[in-house]
Amino acid sequence: MKNSSRLLVGVLVVVLAIVGVYYVSMRPSSDVAAGAKRVLVVLPLTGAGAPWGEHFKRGADMFAKTEKHPQIDVQIIDSQTNAAQALAAVQQAALRGKPYAIISTLSSVTVPLKEWTQREGVFLVACVITDKALQPPDMVQRVYPSVEANGKPIAKFAAAKFPRVGILHSNDELGIAVRKVFERDYASDGRTVALAEGYALKETEVRSLVLKVMDAKVDAVLVTGIGPAFWAIIRELKTQGYPGQILSDASFADPKQIDLLGAAADGIVFMGSETELSRPRSNSAGDFNDQFVKSFGVPVNYTGVTVYESLRMLDALARTTPKLSTGSFQSLGDWLGVPGTIRFLPGGDSDYPWFLIKREGGRNVPVN
Repeated sequence: MKNSSRLLVGVLVVVLAIVGVYYVSMRPSSDVAAGAKRVLVVLPLTGAGAPWGEHFKRGADMFAKTEKHPQIDVQIIDSQTNAAQALAAVQQAALRGKPYAIISTLSSVTVPLKEWTQREGVFLVACVITDKALQPPDMVQRVYPSVEANGKPIAKFAAAKFPRVGILHSNDELGIAVRKVFERDYASDGRTVALAEGYALKETEVRSLVLKVMDAKVDAVLVTGIGPAFWAIIRELKTQGYPGQILSDASFADPKQIDLLGAAADGIVFMGSETELSRPRSNSAGDFNDQFVKSFGVPVNYTGVTVYESLRMLDALARTTPKLSTGSFQSLGDWLGVPGTIRFLPGGDSDYPWFLIKREGGRNVPVN
């Protein structure tokens, strides 16, 4: 009988502890205004996309540090880089009531999640590259560079310089979308995509892929995607002494990984924004970068900036707009953000300030 009583008391203690932790993690901070509107932020904090999840989360943390008395209550959800896990977590969070909005990151998670948000009438802010997140375009706003903005400038750059290229891309929404745009805008007038190979996000044995690039004798190779395999490919290309130009999209704009590459990163051309430059050309980006590094001890990545700006936009709208629509964002006009002016386009899209960057002498400089 005593053992049974002890067991019951033990179970009650565990349950109360769990409830207490849940309450503390879910309740608004003291700085959040009473009656604040709840916003779910879906990030890949674990799984293959975790390195990017760290950048995304710092954007949310930066919002919490800089915004005084916000009108939104931010709840972070770990997607585990898995669409099914993300949906289950969002549905669980929605049991507390329909959120004001959901911010979702990673194309592979956001596109499937869009089906649920559309059905439930929950507004979605998509921090993703693929256009599939905008189909259909109602009840969604992208605050992120489009696949066109990410792939087209690289294709034009390559078309002007290299007659024969190869592509190594992740087998997910991001990698496939960028590959298609690049192929469309590059391959003409005698220019050839001699190699196009996909890889799994968690793949670590990439030597055979890189040897195919070497055998194809391409003048340049575009590497796009996320996860450990992406960086393993970059390193293996350098190890094998690939003599051509390495191109990438915004996948390469990870300051931690660039630092790990050291001098091997020099010469690589990639996509980024003002905050990725070693010396930003605007005061807003420079001041933000300084405060960011002081707060987190690491350089800025554009992904975190997109979450930061999305939260600022939702906070502004929460003060005046009870229910969101795509038109709500257009009512904000030209948004003067950290990376520059973000313009809201028809169909839930945005024009995000974006350009080519080159790693040169250990610094990120704009490509003229």
